[in-house]
Amino acid sequence: MSRNQILAMSVVCCAFGALALAGPADSRTAAYGLNIVLAIACFFMAGRDLKARGWALGYLFAGAYILPLIGLIVYFALSDRPKVETASLVRG
Repeated sequence: MSRNQILAMSVVCCAFGALALAGPADSRTAAYGLNIVLAIACFFMAGRDLKARGWALGYLFAGAYILPLIGLIVYFALSDRPKVETASLVRG
């Protein structure tokens, strides 16, 4: 996934979190469930992306998705780094 797609998914996750807290009473459980599923997906996608950008502790930083809105802020701040190209080892 691209950085923009992960950020968009993070915003949607936050929106469902807000609905779970202050939305209509009959849809709070469903919104909370979707929030949890999206937070887990954001954790894995952001962790993989941060590792590709050279952050050795990418999954640790992506763990901020456990906290409401903090994961979005942490990922936005750290994902500005360009992706690191993996160099193949050539023996000769």
